[in-house]
Amino acid sequence: MRGQPGEQTAQGTRIVQTAGETMSELVRNAQAMSGLLADVSTAASEQSRGIGEVSAAVAQLDQDTQMNAALVEQTTAAAMSMRQEAGELVATADRFTLPLAA
Repeated sequence: MRGQPGEQTAQGTRIVQTAGETMSELVRNAQAMSGLLADVSTAASEQSRGIGEVSAAVAQLDQDTQMNAALVEQTTAAAMSMRQEAGELVATADRFTLPLAA
């Protein structure tokens, strides 16, 4: 009967060692998971910043497009006004006659 307590002690020691190794592995895995989550968080922040920059660029493009459209309207109006004034100038110039050189 004396061998049994020694065997039980050895078996208990092995169980404790296995449990310790398992706990160490769990801690390593938790640390690795924490690192991965930090990487995901960093990537999400960078993506959010990138989306913000794209949004600002699109807003600027929209503003520039509206400004260009306004400039086109102003240019068209100015061209039509100049065309009318040129027609009036031609009509005024046609009233004058120059003497023919002999």
